Amino acid sequence: MHNLTKETTVAEQRAEPRYETGDCIAQILMAEEEITCEGVVMDVSRSGLRLRTDCHLKDDRMVTVRVGHITVAGRVRYCQRNQDGTFDTGVLICDIK
Repeated sequence: MHNLTKETTVAEQRAEPRYETGDCIAQILMAEEEITCEGVVMDVSRSGLRLRTDCHLKDDRMVTVRVGHITVAGRVRYCQRNQDGTFDTGVLICDIK
């Protein structure tokens, strides 16, 4: 019950609704380090997306996320380690092609 209250409070603070993606596989390019890793797009909103990866993405870095034929350029807003060792990363969308 405590977790349910916490999730509701977080959801109420969001400016935009989030939509689940069905766990779309994504290729993530960190241009400054020239490193690529694979991840899963967990959910999206009008201005951002949440990725789950095995690699840590540095805050405030530019990334390119490719999902199928869609390419999203964005800036990492946060990257938090999960209990299973994966990372959840919020990306602010700057451009979509």
